[in-house]
Amino acid sequence: MSLSAIAADRDTLSSEDRLLRAADVQAQLGMSRAKVYRLMQHNILPTVRIGGSVRVPRRALFKWIEENTVPGQRAPSCACGAFPPQT
Repeated sequence: MSLSAIAADRDTLSSEDRLLRAADVQAQLGMSRAKVYRLMQHNILPTVRIGGSVRVPRRALFKWIEENTVPGQRAPSCACGAFPPQT
């Protein structure tokens, strides 16, 4: 596949189809990057592994946010320590 064909394929992808790096997810969730990595490591966030890289599909992230949003309640603690119990 030529470089121009790869560039054309990349340009046809919508922003919904992007794969996000941990720093991108950090910005979306307003969390530390270490916490985002823990969520990814414990398969709490949906991930795609490409070689040594781990990415989060943008569409899947927003679906995950929607599915895990409970109005008026605090997020529960989890065993991975990403959400420690609040007192």
